[in-house]
Amino acid sequence: GQQHEEGTTSSSLLSVAPMMEWTDVHYRTLARLMTRRTLLYTEMIVDKTLVFQDKAGNSLDRYLHFPELQHPVVLQLGGNKASELEAAVNLAVAYGYDEINLNCGCPSPRVSGKGCFGAALMKEPSTVREIVESMARASPVPVTVKCRLGVDDNDTYPELVEFVKRTSEGLPIHHYVIHARKAFLKGLSPAQNRNVPPLKYDWVYQLSQDFPHLQFSLNGGVQNLEEARELLDRRGEAGGRLHGVMIGRAAYQRPWHTLSDADRAIYGESENPCTSRRQLLTAYSQLCDGKIEAYSKAFGCKPGQVIRKMVKPLLGMFYAEPGTSKWKKSLESMLQSGSAKSVGEIVLKGMVHIPEEILDASPQAKLVHETRTDDEGNKKRVFSMVE
Repeated sequence: GQQHEEGTTSSSLLSVAPMMEWTDVHYRTLARLMTRRTLLYTEMIVDKTLVFQDKAGNSLDRYLHFPELQHPVVLQLGGNKASELEAAVNLAVAYGYDEINLNCGCPSPRVSGKGCFGAALMKEPSTVREIVESMARASPVPVTVKCRLGVDDNDTYPELVEFVKRTSEGLPIHHYVIHARKAFLKGLSPAQNRNVPPLKYDWVYQLSQDFPHLQFSLNGGVQNLEEARELLDRRGEAGGRLHGVMIGRAAYQRPWHTLSDADRAIYGESENPCTSRRQLLTAYSQLCDGKIEAYSKAFGCKPGQVIRKMVKPLLGMFYAEPGTSKWKKSLESMLQSGSAKSVGEIVLKGMVHIPEEILDASPQAKLVHETRTDDEGNKKRVFSMVE
């Protein structure tokens, strides 16, 4: 296990959160082309799904397979029974994930209501202890926990300390990813649970002070690499430091703006793997188009549905830049008509709407708008990319 821990420790300085419907195998390919170092997470996979599909004699590839280039990648599992989560880990081991994470933070009623897992588990630290102990027994790679600050009325700092203590003491559990808000299981929707409860970053810094032998990553509200860098450099009141920062929705809605400079800005590399969006889109299209048939077979669906899933993560590629709405319209209309036979074809048609200097701008380039007045006194807004 030691080499794994060393391999993944530096990578978790920055990670992209597990997000349902978003961080699928295609999105992760796109993210990996922009950053070699950032730790990527799967969507949450429910333990019962894997156990059931395996019993039915079905391949688990559609849930668990990922291309080699995606490492380092973490599998996030959801569930509430030690035996079933252990069985799920056993099924996943062959796929070679770098870490396995237990979801104790999802407030979705589908997850925490009927199934009583996700954030609801925080009310039962002894159950969580039993679960992570079983998972760690089955896993050759580190098992980690993602949780909230608390849930419903169990929302004091001492209760959070108690949760961490009871789920880690004497166990090989070393890393907690903390979404720095509490969760309300009743009365708030999942979307509201991501925005309404206040962020308390200082609690996460305090944990790293109170548990110096454990590692804590902070999740919640982080919008960009500048904020991530600042949080990593900051020390808590008692000198505590974060092990890592996890970015969620920003990394999906604005993928280029959020991730393309990560290797340089966060990891200190001399350069980023992708020099421009033209290069990124060309490389991504080629990787996708070589796989349409294989995914269509593995997922048991038509090629058109695979193409749709592959194109979906590209919609925010030119977020808030000239041409972005035409880019999105072009992609969406081509997906709707179903005429395109490849991702490359859709991307090339969309790129027509994006100014060359934006397509060729580097990850560090910033978009600057200014108003200029011509000789006749007409005002005109112009943009430029400043390196």
